[in-house]
Amino acid sequence: REHRKGDSATMRRYELALHFFLLFKIVMKESSNLINSVILTLLIVHLRAEKISFRSYLLYLAIPLCFLSLDLLHNDYAIYSVLVMTLLSAGVHVVFPIPKLPPTCSPVGTSFLSWNTEMKWKKMDGSLNSESRKINVRVWYPASNIPSGSKCAAYYPPFEYSAHVEDYFVSDPIHFALIQTHSYLDVPLAKTSGKLPVVVFTHGQESLPENHTVMMEKLASEGFVVFGIYHNDLMKQYPGPLTFRILELKATINKIIELDADINSIFYRKFLLKNGIAIHGQSLGGATSVFSSTNHTLSEHLKDLPIACCSCTDPWLHIVGSEIQVTKPLLIIKSEHWLSRESDHEKIASLVKGRSAQVSIVTANNTWHYNFGDMVYKLWSPLGIWVFPRKWRTESDLTTPMLGEKGVE
Repeated sequence: REHRKGDSATMRRYELALHFFLLFKIVMKESSNLINSVILTLLIVHLRAEKISFRSYLLYLAIPLCFLSLDLLHNDYAIYSVLVMTLLSAGVHVVFPIPKLPPTCSPVGTSFLSWNTEMKWKKMDGSLNSESRKINVRVWYPASNIPSGSKCAAYYPPFEYSAHVEDYFVSDPIHFALIQTHSYLDVPLAKTSGKLPVVVFTHGQESLPENHTVMMEKLASEGFVVFGIYHNDLMKQYPGPLTFRILELKATINKIIELDADINSIFYRKFLLKNGIAIHGQSLGGATSVFSSTNHTLSEHLKDLPIACCSCTDPWLHIVGSEIQVTKPLLIIKSEHWLSRESDHEKIASLVKGRSAQVSIVTANNTWHYNFGDMVYKLWSPLGIWVFPRKWRTESDLTTPMLGEKGVE
């Protein structure tokens, strides 16, 4: 429901001014040097201050055509064509507004971490293999005493952090980069009397932690420190992305322990490690979280680490074997859309049957898979009203699915 508190900006100020003066020039058939100078000045200021956007491509084309039609050709048909093009450009801005993320209840800081680590795993023949790999992580944390002049971080990370993402997840990073976050880059950690709980977030397949910025900022503003891992799912070679995800998770938790012990770190002795770390994941990241809570052979990499509990939304469970046991408290939140996957029902039933720790399962009614991230259609475009079925657009609530398994909460 936090997503529905968001807002959107149809046009930025200079885009709005450009549309206004261009329409004025066309309707009034004004060809004075003053109006031309105003339009050109607004265009230059817009490109410098607001950056280029795919929403304005028609506008960029309409401006020179307008000058050509009115000031040189004096052709009525050409003028009408430019008028239609300008109106279409305004329509594009309405259909694809710039989202405004929900505000946070307190200041949030963010920073990027990168380091190299040696990963080791067993091959199918039992021999040990190792590989040096770079780990990229983004941290969200509660902040205070924000220095004057501090700016909020961009919605999407630098290219080296998002190079693994395929185009269908970041259809227009230039447009999404216009989104204003509430996270200040590299600002001081909030001064607290107690220690801060830690969450490690593992994203969906070929996605990014930033696709869940609303949740990250919400958790950080409530006093959590969240580490979002940039998983490289384009690694197709054996042993596969899930094994690498577990190894990246292991490296991240070890890094958290290292930061807590590093006197030069802003997180020095600030983490609540005594009670353990929580793991949360979405989709394939949900499967990563589920594996972290079980006795699967992959979880052997995590056996000596302080993991207290795991949670996930719409976990990709068809890759989970039926012989594993849940050994740590596990929360599974499923969308109604995800309930149509019968194979997942069977996997959940097997997880519950073989559990030695608490398993809680809830369903978010009237939701679908992407409602758990910032890619919610309503956040990006009103076109979602026609693209998605009506039942996925109503208000959501939480219920318990009828699995027929005794002891499932």
